[in-house]
Amino acid sequence: MTAEPATSSPPAPARRYLWLVLLVAVVARSGVLGAQVPRAQVGVSALLFYILTYMIMNLGAFGVTAMVVWNTGQDRIESFTGLARRNRWLAVPMIICLVSLVGLPPLAGFTAKWWLLVALGEMGGRFAWTLVVVAVLNTLVSLYYYMRVVVQMTLRDDDSPAVQAPVGGVAMVNVCAVLLLVMFVVAQPIKNAADGYARNLFGMPRITTSASADASSGNPGLVATSIDRP
Repeated sequence: MTAEPATSSPPAPARRYLWLVLLVAVVARSGVLGAQVPRAQVGVSALLFYILTYMIMNLGAFGVTAMVVWNTGQDRIESFTGLARRNRWLAVPMIICLVSLVGLPPLAGFTAKWWLLVALGEMGGRFAWTLVVVAVLNTLVSLYYYMRVVVQMTLRDDDSPAVQAPVGGVAMVNVCAVLLLVMFVVAQPIKNAADGYARNLFGMPRITTSASADASSGNPGLVATSIDRP
């Protein structure tokens, strides 16, 4: 089966050059990300978790892209045709990284994006909700382009030879894929660590409350508040 004809594809730059598709996505997401930073502690910690996840996702995706380009000599999406057959150790982590970049479960990209949207919702106001809409639209656009790459790797094949890749590079991208799965499962402990770092970064105190009851009347008593400075 041959690659999809150009007449049924998007404009040439977006259709052909995967480097450009990934780079435009990185720049667009970075712009939205920078605007999504609320000053509240919950926003800072959500941002820290997103940055960590985003670095892993892009390291994996760009790593696979680099190895395919070095092997085939082309940086077009067509160079990924049949990659699931030609080298599954590159295809599987690429799929995981792309799906995580879109923000779908069960991957860390979903958790990171969700916590950012929750932080924006807690900000409130027209500007925050505008950013939520922009983030959702960005997800829909990226879903279209990233899934085209997945389809090219899994559902199309032109009988090209196997893709040879260095062991170190293969190990790196597969570690990235595993981390995205693990971080989805253990996201809360990582988020708790990010919360603590955000408190230390901005000197925010940890506020805890406890209620006492009047033993004789059974009515709630005073509420004690303690503030732990970082």
